[in-house]
Amino acid sequence: MISQRDGSTTCFERGNKDNNKNSKLINLFSRRQLFMKKKIISMVTVLALTATMLVPVAAFAATTNTSVGAIRTVAGTSTNINLADLRIDEGVMGNFADGDVIALTLPSGVKFNSAPVVTFTGSGKADFDTAATNASVKSVTSRVYNITIKTTGAARTDKAAMQIGLNVDITSAGTGDIAVNVAAPGTAITEGDVVVGRFVSGNGTVSVLTTPTKGGSAEFGMIRIVENAIGALDQDETIKIKLPNGYTWNNPVAPSATDTLAIAVVSGDGERTLELKVTNESTSRPAMIDIKTPISVSTDAGKGDITASFSGTAGLSDEVVVGTYADYGVSTTAKDAKEVTAGKDDQRVAEIVIEEGIANSLIPGRTITFTLPEGARFRSYTDTDGNVVNELPKLKVVSGDNGMFGGSSTLAGALSNSGRTMTYTLANTSSASAMEIEFNDPDVDIAANFAGELEIEVGGTAGATGDFVVADVKPLVTLESEPTDIKVGVQNQKVGDIIITEGAKEALEEKSEIVLSAPADVTFSTVPTVEVIEGNLEIDGVSKSGGTITIKVDTEGTKPSVIKVSGLAVTANRAVPEGEIKVSVKGSAVMQNAIETGSSYAFANVTNAGSVVVANVVTPAPDGVGGGQVVEFVLGNKAYTVDGVEKEMDVAAYVQNDRTMLPVRFVADALGVSNDNIIWNEATSQVTIIKDNRVAQMTIGSNILTINGTRITMDTTAVIKDGRTMLPIRFVGQALGATIGWNEATSTVTVSR
Repeated sequence: MISQRDGSTTCFERGNKDNNKNSKLINLFSRRQLFMKKKIISMVTVLALTATMLVPVAAFAATTNTSVGAIRTVAGTSTNINLADLRIDEGVMGNFADGDVIALTLPSGVKFNSAPVVTFTGSGKADFDTAATNASVKSVTSRVYNITIKTTGAARTDKAAMQIGLNVDITSAGTGDIAVNVAAPGTAITEGDVVVGRFVSGNGTVSVLTTPTKGGSAEFGMIRIVENAIGALDQDETIKIKLPNGYTWNNPVAPSATDTLAIAVVSGDGERTLELKVTNESTSRPAMIDIKTPISVSTDAGKGDITASFSGTAGLSDEVVVGTYADYGVSTTAKDAKEVTAGKDDQRVAEIVIEEGIANSLIPGRTITFTLPEGARFRSYTDTDGNVVNELPKLKVVSGDNGMFGGSSTLAGALSNSGRTMTYTLANTSSASAMEIEFNDPDVDIAANFAGELEIEVGGTAGATGDFVVADVKPLVTLESEPTDIKVGVQNQKVGDIIITEGAKEALEEKSEIVLSAPADVTFSTVPTVEVIEGNLEIDGVSKSGGTITIKVDTEGTKPSVIKVSGLAVTANRAVPEGEIKVSVKGSAVMQNAIETGSSYAFANVTNAGSVVVANVVTPAPDGVGGGQVVEFVLGNKAYTVDGVEKEMDVAAYVQNDRTMLPVRFVADALGVSNDNIIWNEATSQVTIIKDNRVAQMTIGSNILTINGTRITMDTTAVIKDGRTMLPIRFVGQALGATIGWNEATSTVTVSR
């Protein structure tokens, strides 16, 4: 557009406006044409796609090639071998087309014995001309055949599969798989290798089904030979099986075999070597041969494994163990000893293992016993609430036949001998195989004064014997002191400090008591200072009463603690003899099994958990105190001496339960007791002996000795023999302050007072 000076427009401008209007009309028409073209193109495209869908779609899925039947094993060169069939599944109808050529190629060392044979299978098998296809099979080389697929020419009805039989000769033995290669260029048939056979080494594999242990001539383990391939064992080949020196075959029988294989016995009865011969080969599948082993064992045969060696023309050269020759016998061992603590209940000790050399080495119907020493017992008792607690160990079958356990895997026992002996009675049934059994989960209680190795004695009538260490018993606490010298009759004399060391953390339980006890005629003068110098156990007070110090444990320590008892002082009266002053440790803290299960369960005669020397008396009692008389008695002799002067009794001293027994009148004489201080109660059969401030009482037939009202359990009893009351001199003498000595060489008992 051109503007004029006066602001008006020219005709040229008006013409442009008209032209612009025309251009818009032309553009609108052009866009409509473009839209119509695109719509036409879209419709054509849809029609084209629709038409395409109406035309059959070309197959994209290929065939599946596999082998049919067992993979044939081949041990060496051979002829007329049927390998596994090759199967080609069409998968999708149309993958097989008339005129398709399939080339089959065998590996080196394998050639076709005859032409491959084709069979069509599946729903669409009628679509193919089997005869024409087989007629088309052509040899290219000895290792290559071409197969041309022939259809009937009719319309296809369904998919099918080809199964191709492969009969070959093995001209050179190889290793590993035998694969046929499938090639079919320009077709829908999958190409590649398919395994139809396998090379194996050797003619067979030898094994033994069982390896029993026997005590003499018997049938041992069955030998099994498995062929590595059909016909691997050729007709007339031999198999020889040789036994060790001292072993011979006893009337061997012909082995059993599968398939068409047959084996005969050539020789061997009464000889070390059994010779077998193949009389017929396997033809359908590799055979299994089972050979029984009836063997005679001579007196010079070596014990142990019986190894049979193979040889012969069949190519077997194995050595196998067919069983073990062993004597009747029982081996008993213990597992590793465990570390346990004295004074505690329910502690696990080592298991004991019993093994038979051969079956029935243990005698059926007999017993096996396990006995603990004094100071230990198995877990069975009645607690303070009247409940029966029974935690007894059982015998357990680890291996072998369980006939002697009545068919069960475990056997319960009976407890006796004050809880120390477990007795197990075997069933009166023979075992088919040697047993290994275990004395299982043995839990025991251990007395507070027990220390060192804990042994279990194995016995009974079944044949198991021996003594075995099953635990190392550590003291719950150990005591140390540096003794001082003291005099009798002097009050408040300082003695050595006592160091109490826990054997393990938490050994001293919370809310328990440690009681330090002085000997008779010794009393504590002061309340000592008690402190924990190592560890974190806590003390809750100390008290004194006569000859005892009581220390209360408040809380347990998380690590072993050490307690120091210092400032101890004692008074020893004039009856205390020269020698050591020992303080013993007792109480619920160190004698826990007596507390947890009630006093009725306390170990007999266990009065403390240990002792320590805190002082030495260096001056004797003054004249007139304690006498000083020495009396000697000889076992089996009525004569005895008092300070060297010989006297005579009317009854000789004798031994009862390892204790020397003496008539009561002569016991009193030896102890310096007058006849007036010996009292006999006919009604209660009780004898009372009084000496100074001590009163000792015993009842005939009882093992309880009472001293000033305190009951002590003895390991023997007072008795009446030949009309005389007989007392155990050691218990009575010590109760009344005498010192008792024993001379093993001369069988002499010495009473000093």
